[in-house]
Parts: sequence; C-alpha cells; structure tokens
Amino acid sequence: MLELDDRAAINAINDLVARRLSGWPASYPECLTHDAHLCRFLHGHGREPTKAAENMIAAVEYRMQKMKEPAIAQMRAAIGDSTLIDMALLPHSERVLRCLPTRSLREGVTREGALPVVYAPLRRVDVDAFATLPDDMLENFLSAMLEQRALVLHNLSVAQQRVIKVVDVRDFNAAWISQMLTKGKALLLKLKAFLQRVQAHYPESTQQAIMAHAPSSFSTLFAVVSPALNERMRAKVTVLDASQSFDGLARRLDAKALHSMASLASADLPWASGLSVANGTCEFTTRWLRARETLRWQVRLSGGSSDTIRLFVAWVPYARAPSAAGAATVGSATTGGGVSAAPDGACYRVLHDSAITPSTAGVYSHVAGETEGLIWLCVDNTASWWNAYTVSVTFTHENAANDTAAPIE
Repeated sequence: MLELDDRAAINAINDLVARRLSGWPASYPECLTHDAHLCRFLHGHGREPTKAAENMIAAVEYRMQKMKEPAIAQMRAAIGDSTLIDMALLPHSERVLRCLPTRSLREGVTREGALPVVYAPLRRVDVDAFATLPDDMLENFLSAMLEQRALVLHNLSVAQQRVIKVVDVRDFNAAWISQMLTKGKALLLKLKAFLQRVQAHYPESTQQAIMAHAPSSFSTLFAVVSPALNERMRAKVTVLDASQSFDGLARRLDAKALHSMASLASADLPWASGLSVANGTCEFTTRWLRARETLRWQVRLSGGSSDTIRLFVAWVPYARAPSAAGAATVGSATTGGGVSAAPDGACYRVLHDSAITPSTAGVYSHVAGETEGLIWLCVDNTASWWNAYTVSVTFTHENAANDTAAPIE
C-alpha cells in the first residue's frame, strides 16, 4: 500500500490530525483513516506531511458533514463494501443522468492496473434540460457521486492493497464546443466548482483524464476550464484528437472496456438503415467475437462516385484481467487473428484503413482465432469541412463450430 519512504510521513500526518480532530482515528469511519486515504493527501500535496494534514483535516470535516445527509447516508449503506460505481444509487439520478451522460463502465478496465473507467459521450449532454435542474437537486447528486466514488475506491484499495484511482474518459465526438461555450455556460461554471471540490476534498482519485476525439476548438474550451485545475491535475489530462483516439484508447483500455464504451456511445444509432456522419466527426461501433467465430460486415455509402469517407476497422483481442501488480497479459505472444502484443504496448490489429466510395464499399470479414475479442469499426469523416455522408453497415455472425450464421442487424 505504501511506498518505502511514505510510512514516516503517514505517521506524521496521523499525529498532526489527532491534535486537531477529537477521537482520531477511532471515532471516524475507516474510509477516512485508512493509509490509502492519507496517501492520497500526501501525494497530492507534494509529500509534505504538514500541508497534507492541513488539507486533510478540512476534507474530513467536510465529508463528515456530508455523511450525515440522509441521501448520502442511504447511498453509503447501499454501497457497503461493493467495488462497483453504481450511479443509479445516487439521489435524483434518473433526471440528472438524462442531462449528464456520465456512466461507469460495467465491464472492462484499464490495460495497466485494473482501474475502473468512467465514460461520458458529451454529444449526449442536454444543456437545455440541465438548465432546468434545481440547484439543490444537482448539488445532492454531485455530492453523493463524489462520496460514492471515494467509497468504492476505498473498497478497491483495501481489496488490492494499493491506492486505486479512476480513469475518466470524456468523448468529444460529435459534441459541439460552440454550444458548450454559449448555451452551456451554466454547466461549465458547475464543472469548474466541481473540479475545485474534487481537488480539495477528494485528491488523487483520478489516475488519468482522457479527452477523446478532441476537435481543434477543444483548446478554447480547455482554456475556460483549466484555471480550476492545479498543476498535478493538469498533468493528468491527455488530449487525443480524432486521428489519435482509437490508438490512444486501445493502449489504455482493455477490449471489454472499449466494447462497453462503444455501446454507450452508439448503441441506438441506425447503422443498418443508414447513418448520417456529420462533417468533422466520426461514428464507431463494436461487435464481440467468441473464439473461432466469424464476423462479416457489409458497408454501403450513398452519394455520387466522387464521395469518399474513411473506413477504419481493427481487431482487439481480449487480454486476461490485469493483475493487482501491473499490466494486462495476453494468453500468448500471438493472439486470435494473428495479433501480436507489440513491445510499445499496442495490442490490436488494423484490418482495414482506407477511403471508400459508393463503388468500392463492399463486404469484409474476420475470423477470431483462439482468443475472443472485438471488432472496432469506425466511419471517419473528420477530414471533411463541409460534407456529411450516409453510411449503412450490416453485420452477420457465423459460428465456426456449427457453421451457422446469425444476422444481428
């Protein structure tokens, strides 16, 4: 749990806190007194025990008051020793989550360290509905969300005997920055206040914040939000533009996490009947293959013969769950479909990457080897400044074991 040079610092923090908080640590819940909690403040404040203790005292006092609130007390009782973030347990979740599309991935983890992943496809933010949320409703929801995350991370840290943090993925694909900067001003103000609260009372709860499919205008949005971030938090932000996003995500998330993420982002899109891909955006979907299963997909592009759009398809084998000590491992050096786990950390194989036209779009297939995994299919229109295109994709699974075909769209 602790690094070798941390024990003396942790002891110093405990001594400083005990002088200020009556009954420390026996009269406080374990999630506030555990070494993992103290480590978060120590590492978040430059390994300076005095500074860490001062900030932790304020955070403990704040959280003890929050725990007395009925909605948060009820949520904490429901979570218990669970290691899963469950946003359905948060107060007013049904209404708030319709405006704020933040979800904890139910399956999948990071490739290194088995950390939980929280994903938000920002195209689904409803700024108009957000503006109608009463302040007390949003406050109760956000307070409970932070407490739930802290409790789950504590449970995971105790179970794995190391400090566990969350990886946050914010997906900007098809999200209009101009709308966020104008109609979404109230949301941005709430976000800045939220980030300041996280840093003050819940430090070191985020391992990395990934901004996926970031458009060129992302820098304008980040300039508004970044003043609320301290230097350590800014260093955790990774920005991936459309050309980098798949590679950046595939290097960080396992196949199941990618599959869960794509399901949240695009499950309701009309892939079979015809999907409009706007200029400057892409659309992606995934299909899971069991070992030795075949997937066929047919792609159609509408429009004149001069119309082109990029089709990108990759095979991502499913790695074994990462160990508590480190990186994910693949069953063998070469996995299903001939995919090698490259020395630089890549663990996928590009099956198709080219511009297609109405005349060149066609039927493609892939056979999984001895390892299950997913097909990631992306129709990429990010290079276009003006034109939207309509693409349809139909998928068929074929089970090699009994040679049967089952169309799924």
